[in-house]
Amino acid sequence: MSDNKLTKKLLTKLLRSLKNYDVKLFKLSASEKNKSFSVANKIIQQLLKKNFNRSDCLIAFGGGILGDLSAFI
Repeated sequence: MSDNKLTKKLLTKLLRSLKNYDVKLFKLSASEKNKSFSVANKIIQQLLKKNFNRSDCLIAFGGGILGDLSAFI
């Protein structure tokens, strides 16, 4: 998960460091309104469609709100 406000340079650097992995990127605004059950459910549904399982890893690249949301998910 990535904050929409992150610069392209930072995001490119992160993706380059993870080039050996099958990365799925979810971008969203780091706002309190996105820290909700409905947003978490939408992300979980998308992860399940992409066969996300317990051996996979969810990385929050941004601020505290994304960290809170990804930890909940």
